[in-house]
Amino acid sequence: MVYTAVPLEAVDAEFRRILASARLVSRPRELASIRVDLTRVLDLRSPSTMASLGIRAEDVLGDDVAIPQAIGEAAQHLGYEAIVAPSATGMGHIVAVFLTDRAPESTVEVIETRSYDPAE
Repeated sequence: MVYTAVPLEAVDAEFRRILASARLVSRPRELASIRVDLTRVLDLRSPSTMASLGIRAEDVLGDDVAIPQAIGEAAQHLGYEAIVAPSATGMGHIVAVFLTDRAPESTVEVIETRSYDPAE
């Protein structure tokens, strides 16, 4: 799975959130800009989609990762290629792309990579 966020400020916020929750120390990494063209994406930014799944915004935005992980596993099992959801940081949204079982016409392409340090 590729886990990313949009815009870049959301990437920074998500990364810092993950580091803090896991009590990890930041270190320089590589940041890849990607272009995706997918056919089946579960869009959890829509309140009506969440309601149809019987979930609330709090379920995907809280600190407990059990519900988002269960949603991701179910979505992948049902043939979705990605999930788009609001970021728990309140900035932008996250995109989780499943790298297996994509439709033949779907693509995930790395556009560029660069050194990345969220502490800067």
